[in-house]
Amino acid sequence: VQDTVLTWGGFDHTLGIRALGVKLIRKNGATLAFIPQISVHFSAKALLHGRLAPTSLEVIGGKAHIVRNEDGHFDIGLVDQGGSSSPDLVDLVVDDLARTDDSGVSAYLTHVALTDAELTVVDRKSGAIWQVPRATVVLSREAGGVRADASLNVRLGDRLARLTAAGDYVLAQKAAHLHITFVNLEPALFADVAPVFAELKAVRLPLSGTVGFAVAADGHVGNIDFNLTGGIGTLDLRPRVDMPPLDFHGLAASGHVADDFAGVTLDRLTFDLGDARGEAHGRIDLPSGGVGL
Repeated sequence: VQDTVLTWGGFDHTLGIRALGVKLIRKNGATLAFIPQISVHFSAKALLHGRLAPTSLEVIGGKAHIVRNEDGHFDIGLVDQGGSSSPDLVDLVVDDLARTDDSGVSAYLTHVALTDAELTVVDRKSGAIWQVPRATVVLSREAGGVRADASLNVRLGDRLARLTAAGDYVLAQKAAHLHITFVNLEPALFADVAPVFAELKAVRLPLSGTVGFAVAADGHVGNIDFNLTGGIGTLDLRPRVDMPPLDFHGLAASGHVADDFAGVTLDRLTFDLGDARGEAHGRIDLPSGGVGL
C-alpha cells in the first residue's frame, strides 16, 4: 500500500479506509492484483465485538478482463501491473456475497463496486473483443444470490455506446438473468467487431430499448427477449434480397429468440416507411439454408 486515509462521515456513517496503490500478494509472493485506489467501510457492530469486518468494498480505476471461453464458461479477473489477469479475487468476492450463512467476517459484506474501471471483454466463441474504456459495476448481496448493476461505455469503431445493465445471479441455479438497456444504438456499428456480426451492417438505423437473456451454469445463453423502438434510418438487405434499401421513419418491435437461435418470434412489429405504414406479427425462421418468414 502506497498511502492510506482514514475516513468517517459522522454518526450516520461507518468507519472507512481509502488506500492508494494497493498490491494484493499471494502467500507464495506472486501478485494477485494491483488496484490504483480502494475504499473499504467497516461494520460498527462488528467493531463493538472486536472484529474488523468490511460492509462495502469499492475498487476505483482498476482494469479487468472478462473472457468467455469456447465451452461457454466465464473467467473474470483484475489485471496486475504486468498485464496478467487472475480470476481468483473476483471469484472470492462473488462467493462471499453469495454465501447464505451468517458466520465469519464475510457475512457483513453487502456491496462491492468497480468504479471508473477499464474492461476488456473477450468472447472466444464468437471471436469478438470488446473494449470498455469506462465502466461502473456494483454487486449487492440479496436473498438467494447476488444482484449486479452496471453502466458501460463500449467502444464501437470511433464511437462510444452507452449501455446500462441489471441482473441477478441465482445461487441455487448457478445462473444469471440479465437485462441490457440502450439508447440510439446503431446495429451496423457491430459489423466490424467480429465476423459473426457482419450481417448487422444492413441495419443502419438507431435503436433504443431493452434486451433480456439468461446465462446458465454452462455458459449457455437462452430466454432472449427484446423490446425495441427505431428512429430514422435504412435497412439494406442486398445482395441477399434483390430490392432497394428500405427507408424507415419509425419502427417498434417486441418478441423473443429461440434458445437454439433457429428463429425469432415477433409478438408485435409496427413500421413507418414514410409513404406506407404497417404492422405484423409472426415468426422468422433462421435455418442454415436461408431465411423463412
